[in-house]
Amino acid sequence: FLFTLAFAPHSFWLVAWIIPGLVLIQGLNNNQRTYTYFLFTFYIVFYSSSLFWVSYTLTNFTESYLISFFIWTFMIIFFSGISSICLLIWKRYLAQNFAYALAFFPIVWLTQSLLRSNLFGGFPWLWLAYSQTTSSWIHLAPYVGVYGLTLLMLYTSCVIMTFFYCGKRTYAFFLALLFFSISVILSFSSSSQINSSLLLNIG
Repeated sequence: FLFTLAFAPHSFWLVAWIIPGLVLIQGLNNNQRTYTYFLFTFYIVFYSSSLFWVSYTLTNFTESYLISFFIWTFMIIFFSGISSICLLIWKRYLAQNFAYALAFFPIVWLTQSLLRSNLFGGFPWLWLAYSQTTSSWIHLAPYVGVYGLTLLMLYTSCVIMTFFYCGKRTYAFFLALLFFSISVILSFSSSSQINSSLLLNIG
């Protein structure tokens, strides 16, 4: 449920930098069966809370609460299945080696987002980068795009969380401090650009 808060209208953008790393840690710390239960529960709750508004649109379109409920339920299960299967493949074949697990987890996460966005007409909402619309990190989007910003968020989250998980708290603290420093720099640079544009308009 907390993951939903990262996106509009709540926009607690920092949550989106934390959750992926925690999902990675669950994969490293649990067996295949436990991770399967965790993923499916995680995504069912995430998609149900994030896409609840779709049920209203479906009801208006179909003019039937029952039909809209079945369509909405199918969407939630379908998207949860795609996301879970992709990460279970990562768990089965890539998570046995720590370096491979860390290197490929963000790529697999990006892949499941691409699949969700394109299969059967696609559902291109809920990319990680979309959670940053109210943060200073959104200013990187014109240069790296949605995919690039999403990968940056995934790798940052995974590296910090794995360092914390492995007991390397000093590295984790340093990276977290670096992350917040860059956030502040981006925030100041964006505000100075806004002030400059205002002065130019006034002039």
